[in-house]
Amino acid sequence: MNKPMITAALLTGTLFLCACANPRYVQLDNDRGRCYEIARFNQIINPEAGIGAMPVEGIDGQAGEVTYKNYQDGFKEKPPPTPVFNLNLGPGGS
Repeated sequence: MNKPMITAALLTGTLFLCACANPRYVQLDNDRGRCYEIARFNQIINPEAGIGAMPVEGIDGQAGEVTYKNYQDGFKEKPPPTPVFNLNLGPGGS
């Protein structure tokens, strides 16, 4: 009984230390500024990319206005929900 507990504790400790040693932050440091570089290089390759672009098509004005109003109303304080009382008067279900 004692040996399996010690083995489990050592295994758990080893897994914990391995998880802490994962160097994900190094990859984040290596990619810093990559989006800026890509945007800059794309502008150098094709500096006239935005000239003559087609207008954006999709949602009409009324639907866009309703969507925007719903979005703005989402930040307003909502009224508290009305309380619900459930009465269990016996066995239910099938």
